[in-house]
Amino acid sequence: MLTNSSCRCREKLNELPWKVNYDALSLARGFALTLDPFFRSLMRACIRYALKRFIVKEQVQIPPHLGRSMFGVIDETGILQCGQIFVQYTNCVWLRASLANASRTVLTGKVMLTKNPCIVAGDVRIFEAVDVPQLHHLVDVVVFPQHGPRPHTDEMAGSDLDGDEYSVMWDQELMFEHNEAPLDFPKPKITTKNEVEEDHVDLEMRKFFSTYVKQDSIGSISNAFMVNADLYGIDSEVKSI
Repeated sequence: MLTNSSCRCREKLNELPWKVNYDALSLARGFALTLDPFFRSLMRACIRYALKRFIVKEQVQIPPHLGRSMFGVIDETGILQCGQIFVQYTNCVWLRASLANASRTVLTGKVMLTKNPCIVAGDVRIFEAVDVPQLHHLVDVVVFPQHGPRPHTDEMAGSDLDGDEYSVMWDQELMFEHNEAPLDFPKPKITTKNEVEEDHVDLEMRKFFSTYVKQDSIGSISNAFMVNADLYGIDSEVKSI
């Protein structure tokens, strides 16, 4: 049980915001994490939260050696080809910053990526992770190629590389057999407006923010999609209405 295993308890606590050096609280120094009332209550709270995420939102935590969340960047060298990505991650997920001497792993082989909200089967893409020595300076990010008929990022929920975060998984038990056709995400037409006078900038900014808040319905749409996909199937016409 998690609250009875000192090693498992320390691993879980290290996933929390690092306010305490848990590694220094060792049994050799007379401190037992599994017996301390405060840390036991903290572990119980973590367990309850994880169970709530699983039951209410069906969010399953993937072990850090089988998947990570990463920002996407472009391959400025142009070496990566269509269907290829480069991923190098820091082995110790507890580090708050990637140290220069930290142990790292370069992924090779099949890797599955997606970006939330993931609402159609085509939003989950399979890539071939390759080792490119010229990209070894990039750590804890997923590097996409320049080449191809369509940006790979756009194939996943119409995302781009302006700060979007991607779920990167290489757990073979979760791997899809093949890629489904990506959904087409047409870009909206940009309407040009007259330049805003300096005295009206503050007013226009408030109008823009108000409009953004009123139209921000991505979360509601995503939840509705998931409910209907679970009820009727991910490829049903009802879900696509």
